[in-house]
Amino acid sequence: MNDGVRQFLLAVNHRRRLVIGIVVSGFICGVLLAWSLPVQYQSSASLRSMDTPVMDDMLKDMLSTLPLSIDLQKHDSTQDIVAFLQSRTLRQRLIDGLDLLPRLYPMRYHPLLVGLLRLSAPTTVLALQENALDAVLTVTAEADGLIHLDFLDRDPMFAAAVLRRVIDELRYYLETEHDTDAKRERVFIEHRLADVEAELHRWETATPSTHVPLGQINRELTANQTVYAELKRRLALAQIAESRQTIAFKVLDPPLIPVKRARPRRILLVSFCVLASLLVAAMVVSGLVLRDEMRQHTVSSHNAHDGT
Repeated sequence: MNDGVRQFLLAVNHRRRLVIGIVVSGFICGVLLAWSLPVQYQSSASLRSMDTPVMDDMLKDMLSTLPLSIDLQKHDSTQDIVAFLQSRTLRQRLIDGLDLLPRLYPMRYHPLLVGLLRLSAPTTVLALQENALDAVLTVTAEADGLIHLDFLDRDPMFAAAVLRRVIDELRYYLETEHDTDAKRERVFIEHRLADVEAELHRWETATPSTHVPLGQINRELTANQTVYAELKRRLALAQIAESRQTIAFKVLDPPLIPVKRARPRRILLVSFCVLASLLVAAMVVSGLVLRDEMRQHTVSSHNAHDGT
């Protein structure tokens, strides 16, 4: 093995000009590539989900005696928040609302390329199917409920504006669109309570007659009052259950307007190109050494054949 390494180093030294030329070429290519790529800035924001505090033992004991089942367990809202942040609905709203297609597909909007290659304009559906927004928008959730948002763009102010829009869309979804079992139950009880109130008012204002005797009016009033009281109690419990399933979040770190570029990482890119050129140079030298050995073996074979 030492002899092989020594022979390889001798071959490298013998062809040092070629090796230096390949490495310098790789360095120049890395510099040109690193300084030709568009500069991108990364804006960041941090959110924390806010779970409703767990009820105390006294409230649990009181609710356990009532004829209505309520989930008293702590609700993990982080999963619901992350699910919306990673949903196709949010991405569609961002692409359409902020006109992100030219930023996601800059080559397809270049006038020269469109004229030469006759490229068709991308659509929102195409961007959703290709998950084009995932390359610039990142959502990371931690176990303690902390959620990190990052967005890359050439314009630092626009990158921060996108994250502000994401937070606004999340807040709108949780306040108006997010639906839970407790909310549906509360709405149902409210509708039923309105019907019972109307029925109770009708019997309270009813006048005894031959068709509607006083005893029937009293019975209907008693029955509707009982139902009304039960619905009021169920409504209060449903509101408690709904409050326990309400999802809220707090913005810990608002979107930051970056001043330092995030991409390209020029030093890393140039270093990678130099390392790749070293690997290419080693492969070239190895190939040349192998070629020389094969030629020498062929010449030796011919000489041995001629001598015989």
